[in-house]
Amino acid sequence: MAKIPCPCGTELTYSNCCEMFIRGKQLPETAEGLMRSRYTAYLTGAVDYLVATRHPDFLASDEAKNISAWMM
Repeated sequence: MAKIPCPCGTELTYSNCCEMFIRGKQLPETAEGLMRSRYTAYLTGAVDYLVATRHPDFLASDEAKNISAWMM
C-alpha cells in the first residue's frame, strides 16, 4: 500500500498518512486526523485500531467482535 492514495481523502499516500496511526507509530494531532484515520481503519479492516481509538465510556467488552460484524 506504499504508493496508493490514502483512503481518508488527503492527497498523501497511505504510507505517509493514516498508516502511521493505524500501526501505532504516531497519534493523530487533530480530531479531524483521528476521524480520517478511523475511516481508513474501517476501509482496511483495522479492527484493533478502531477499538483502541474508541472512547472508553462507550467501549463494550465484545467491541472487536461487534465491529467485525458490522464491517462485513
